[in-house]
Amino acid sequence: MWTLALALAGAALAAQSPAGDTAEGEGHVLETDFSFNSSAGPNGEDLTGTLITSGYLDFRASLTCGSSSGNAVVGGYRIETGPKAGRGFVSAAVDNGPPVNGKPVDVTVYSGYLPRPPHNCPSPGEPPPPGFSSTGGGRFTRGDFTFHNASEHLATGAPAARVSHVRTVLRPHNIGASEVTLVISAKVCGRPGMALFRVTQKSSPMGHNRPVDVLTKWHDELPQAKPCQIQRVKRPLTDFPGGRRYTIALRARTTATRWSKPVTDHADSR
Repeated sequence: MWTLALALAGAALAAQSPAGDTAEGEGHVLETDFSFNSSAGPNGEDLTGTLITSGYLDFRASLTCGSSSGNAVVGGYRIETGPKAGRGFVSAAVDNGPPVNGKPVDVTVYSGYLPRPPHNCPSPGEPPPPGFSSTGGGRFTRGDFTFHNASEHLATGAPAARVSHVRTVLRPHNIGASEVTLVISAKVCGRPGMALFRVTQKSSPMGHNRPVDVLTKWHDELPQAKPCQIQRVKRPLTDFPGGRRYTIALRARTTATRWSKPVTDHADSR
């Protein structure tokens, strides 16, 4: 409803130069005016940003996490002012380019409150985090935002990251519920900054690797505070009746390193 591409800001990551990711804009969605800006390094390092809303939504917020893919972004915030100060806010949006014949074409996919500020934003295309309370979504009725998704230029001979100690488990959301969370733990070694992940996920009958029922690919990005760090990548799933085997192939890289070799593992639901 009054969702704002604010998120854009959110997802955005970037330093204020072509070397990094940037997002900025202002506009109106239903009963809310908004403006935002964000910047970060090409992998999401040193993420900063601000979102300001007025109207139905009325607060100032600071960016706490961001995720992007192509022209789609997701941004998470800490609300700093107003009756919901201290709570979280998240928004996802798509940059479809400049207005056409004066009409905005950008879209807010979703936006809403969270009990706490998020520290790891979902990837574009994934559902909002648990505890999400929607404030709506839709096309901008005024304004525009621009998102620049930069690519890191690696030095010649840059080393590859290393991934080891991979362990995949499935955790139910609630007793008796069909939803589960796929949790991948892995030791990632590279350079401090950000860790980026590419995951290929397959499902097949429990206890077997074939036939493959579902094949999907997704990505994530997390802060890498030290050269070697245990990282945990999570993804919500809807489990199948009778259970399934989930097989993953994980590749990772960190700031200033190339992609690692793929490492595989699997977990059976019960």
